[in-house]
Amino acid sequence: ATTTTSTILQETPTFQFKTPPKPGSPTAIALVGDLGQTTNSTKTMAHIHKATLLGATADGHHHHPVAVSMLLIVGDMSYADSDPHRWPSWFEVMEPLLRSTPLQVAAGNHEVECDATTWQIFQPFEHYFSNANRVGPAEGRSVDPEYRKTLWNQSCSTPSAFRGHYDYGNSFYAVQHGLAQVIVLNSYTDSTPDSAQYQWLLGTLQAIDRSQTPWIIVGFHCPLYTTFVGHNDEVQTVQMKKHMEPLFVQYGVNIIVAGHDHAYSRSYPLAFDQLDPAGPVYLALGAGGNREQHSRGYLHPDDQKEEWVAKRDNVEYGYGNLLLQNATH
Repeated sequence: ATTTTSTILQETPTFQFKTPPKPGSPTAIALVGDLGQTTNSTKTMAHIHKATLLGATADGHHHHPVAVSMLLIVGDMSYADSDPHRWPSWFEVMEPLLRSTPLQVAAGNHEVECDATTWQIFQPFEHYFSNANRVGPAEGRSVDPEYRKTLWNQSCSTPSAFRGHYDYGNSFYAVQHGLAQVIVLNSYTDSTPDSAQYQWLLGTLQAIDRSQTPWIIVGFHCPLYTTFVGHNDEVQTVQMKKHMEPLFVQYGVNIIVAGHDHAYSRSYPLAFDQLDPAGPVYLALGAGGNREQHSRGYLHPDDQKEEWVAKRDNVEYGYGNLLLQNATH
C-alpha cells in the first residue's frame, strides 16, 4: 500500500466581495486601459482600490460617493508581450484589488500574443480570463505567415494595427451591472455586418429594455475618435468605425470607452464626425501607467484641437470613475 500525506504551507485570509448593485441603484464603475505593471500603474491600481472602499451613505450635510463595484479594463493588461512570466506577476500586483472587485476585460493589442507554433492569437488572454456570459467557446484562426510579415517587427506578439479572427470566448460579451448594460467588444476581430461579433452586438442592443437599463456602456481597445498622435486611422479601427458606429448611434449607446492612446480624452456627444446630442460620449482612458509611458503628442495644438474634444490630457496617469446616479445622470 502507498501512503501519501499533504502539508498546508500557507493559507490566504478570507476575503469578501459585493454582488452588483440592484437594478435602478446608483452605480460606480472604474474604467482604465493600458495598465501594465510599473510604479505608475501600481499607483493607479491603489487609487481604484481606494474608490472601492468608499461608503455609499448620506447624511444631512454630506453625500459620500458611491463605492466602485466593478472594474473594466479596455485592453493591454499585463504587457507580457509573449513573456509567460509577466502574466503571473501582473496578477500578483493586482491581487489586492481583484480579490474583492469584479473584473471585466477587453482584448488589446498586447494580448494578441500569437502562439509560436500554431500562430493562434489571444491564447494567454483566453487562458487567464473567463469573462461573464461567454457566448460560446472561443473560435480563432492562425495568423497567415505572409500577413505576419507585414506586421510591426514581422511579429504578431503585440501588433498595433492588426486584423485577426477571434470570436466568442473572451472576445465579446455583455454584463448587466446596476443601471448599466456593459458591452465589451474586440477591436482585433472582424466587425463587418456578416461577422459573428457584429451580429451578436446587433442582437444584444435590440434586446436591451431601456426602461430597466437606462445606460449602455461599450468598451473596446482602439478609439474610434482620437486627438493623439500614434494610433489614428489604424486598419481595425477604420473597419469598426465604418460598420459599428451606426449601431451605436441607432440604439442610443451612451458612453464608449477605449484605451490604446496612453492619455485621457473626453468628447462631446458625437456621431459620424459631427457634434450630435444623440451620439455617444467617447472616453479615451489609456493612461493607466504602463512602461511605454504617454502618447507622443496631439494631432493638433490646443488652439486648433478638434471641435468634439471636451477635455484632453497627455501628462497625468490615472483612471476614470463613472458614476451613474439614476436614469439620466
